[in-house]
Amino acid sequence: MSGVSTPSPGVEDADSALALLLAAARGAQSCGYGAEDTERLVAELAAQLGLASVQVSSLPTQLQLGVGIPGQQRMALLRTEPRPVDLDRIVRLEAVAREVKAGDIGPREASVRIEAIVRSPPPYRAATVVFAYSLAAAASVLLFGEDLPEMLAAAVAGLGVGAINVLRGRLRELDLTAELVSAFVAGFVCQTASARIWPLDPRVATLGALVVLLPGFTLTQAVRELQPRNLLSGIAGLGSASMSVLALVIGGVLGGALGARLAGPARVPPVELPAGIYLAGAAALGLAAVVVLRAPRRETPTVVGAALLSAAVSHAASRKVGPALGAFAGAVAVGLVAHLDARFRSRPVWLVSVPGVLVLVPGSIGYRSLLELVDQDVATSLETALQMFLTAAAIVFGLILTDGIGARWRR
Repeated sequence: MSGVSTPSPGVEDADSALALLLAAARGAQSCGYGAEDTERLVAELAAQLGLASVQVSSLPTQLQLGVGIPGQQRMALLRTEPRPVDLDRIVRLEAVAREVKAGDIGPREASVRIEAIVRSPPPYRAATVVFAYSLAAAASVLLFGEDLPEMLAAAVAGLGVGAINVLRGRLRELDLTAELVSAFVAGFVCQTASARIWPLDPRVATLGALVVLLPGFTLTQAVRELQPRNLLSGIAGLGSASMSVLALVIGGVLGGALGARLAGPARVPPVELPAGIYLAGAAALGLAAVVVLRAPRRETPTVVGAALLSAAVSHAASRKVGPALGAFAGAVAVGLVAHLDARFRSRPVWLVSVPGVLVLVPGSIGYRSLLELVDQDVATSLETALQMFLTAAAIVFGLILTDGIGARWRR
């Protein structure tokens, strides 16, 4: 007789259910989900599987899961790493979750499929990603209201930024300094172009080249985590966003200083652009976001449409009620459309909301704030920093408002 006992079917079912919850939590974090969305997904699956007293704590670098009543819990602790938003994985993960909730697949099959999603390679080639960074840089300059010289300089610098960020996934040493190096390259290229090739504003061009790296969504997500008192995740997000902006500013300033020393001072011309040109920038930024955010190709119209909607509403509202309330209006419009899309097409809310928030770029305000501090304009720097937090909070509360409306629609 073997000394190993055969587990009962009930034990096997419990083990499979626990494995699914762990896989779902890891999958959510690999998609770029924050604490709130990760915990929501695990709670919904636990309810479908009939598991009571399930507790999950999701932090940027740690995941804890407990099943059972206190004192008799089965605990799991995983070390994780923060990941960028991956819309393709989000769409596939939410599709698996819907099948589990509908009873179409069991825990074991769902776990296998989620593990395959986590291990799936990027959907776009490196050359496509580099081009998308360049396109996003040029598009953001139009959103900022600048002219052709800044757009071209940002596009060229964006190629370098994109190449560095493709390599950062392969070189651990570069990953730790990618933001600093990217900003240095962008600052040097834009300053040199202004001094030697074509009069342009090098700081705006540098900001455009770095727009994909700006932690605007990270900042918005951190403020959103703080709202339900998820303090550890929120503070960690704010710290991460602050370090990213600081690295980008230091790199940009150092690169610009080196360019000025080697090529001479910048030449900044006056700028006049036709009204409505920002919509072209929003459309191009949405197209770049398809690649940068790894959205499914078939969802390109959705992502581009979200970017256009966000830009049009926020721009129109900002002219009447100011930038913070303009961002709030843009967030509400994007959030409502995101929940309508989720209801009628069974797509994740993030598929619309993330590209919309990217266009609102609260991170660019923080970048400008630190640049003003470098210029020793402390009063303007503090005012701009306050504007950044007001914009981020406006976006968050706009999305929270639409989440409440969306929840009522789902009943």
